[in-house]
Amino acid sequence: MADNMMRIAGRTNAGLAKAFQADNDGNLITTKVPNKAKEITLFTAKDSVGNSSVFDVANYKSVIFEISGTFTGSIRLMRRYDNSETYRDLPILASWVTGKEVSSENVTSPGIYVANIDGFPNLWARVNSLQSGSVTIKAKLFVEQSGIIEQITSQKRNILIGTYEVTVPANGFLKTPPDPIDISKYPLQYCTVSTDVTHDFKVTFNYFIGSINNQIEVIPSSVKLSAASDWIEAKSDTMTTYIVNKSGLAQNYTLRLYGIK
Repeated sequence: MADNMMRIAGRTNAGLAKAFQADNDGNLITTKVPNKAKEITLFTAKDSVGNSSVFDVANYKSVIFEISGTFTGSIRLMRRYDNSETYRDLPILASWVTGKEVSSENVTSPGIYVANIDGFPNLWARVNSLQSGSVTIKAKLFVEQSGIIEQITSQKRNILIGTYEVTVPANGFLKTPPDPIDISKYPLQYCTVSTDVTHDFKVTFNYFIGSINNQIEVIPSSVKLSAASDWIEAKSDTMTTYIVNKSGLAQNYTLRLYGIK
């Protein structure tokens, strides 16, 4: 990957039922909290490095983790599209108490943390390191997205650049949009893709800086119905995307490209 690009985490979000939350200045603001749907346990008094079971969360859109115990170490909270894909960190993890973003790659203290998981059917956790103590991780899954994450992303001015409905031939690819678009005002970009039929596809971003063309895979090849990329930070002039259809039939796609200011 070129030096002028790096992968970072993020997603857009929405929510429902209202609650109160304090902003960074201590003022009360309105946020949104989803209705509880299901509880799972990832670890119970885990006292060694290791992975949790894989949990199917395809019908849920957000999760609240309750991490408890006295320990010195680090925890990684992750997700993936399906069994064939490598795990990735949750796009945004936030403290339920402060509403501020924290790293899902390196959680080092007990607490309550929230993340949106819409589009990521599998949830998983890992104790990356553990010098002492033990950790318990429980999670509450929700059918609506979290307003705390919405609050974080809205502060970053999430903007829909364009919606593109295309048909990609069998075992083929299509550049979408056909001509590169100006993204010089958006240092962060991401996309969502939905299809009519579950099948194998992938998406790449193509960046253009003068005569230089850089490409990055943002939605890996795997069988799915819909997916969302991570946020990508790219200091570029223009960009376009490639949708690669790896099935034996022509497929319809709706691609939404977003920019973050």
